[in-house]
Amino acid sequence: MKKKLSITLLGIIILYGLLLIPDNSTINIEIEGNSTPFIWDQDERWDFLESKFTEAKADKEIITPGVIEALISDLFSIVDEIENREPKPDDVIFDELLLSFFELAPVIGAQDVQNPEFFEVYN
Repeated sequence: MKKKLSITLLGIIILYGLLLIPDNSTINIEIEGNSTPFIWDQDERWDFLESKFTEAKADKEIITPGVIEALISDLFSIVDEIENREPKPDDVIFDELLLSFFELAPVIGAQDVQNPEFFEVYN
């Protein structure tokens, strides 16, 4: 019994030692890290949204219920048009929907209270 336990333990130690041997293949982390990232060529849009969020977060007076209602109304009108028209996947209206949604998002994100209508549109 003692001999079987010793052999099993020795086998485990040898297997563990083999697993500790590093792989010789090289990974070019530096090359991968310096490669061109996935770009949408929309840096201006992201910068605009970030500045809009920062501005809305700093000055709560900008986020009036009327402004939010107007933006949500625009979003709903685009959704309604999509439902009525049944456009093809490459239709421009989907770009309009995305733009409208992303223009509303920083205003909603800057609010202290969650807006259930925004989540309804999102879902």
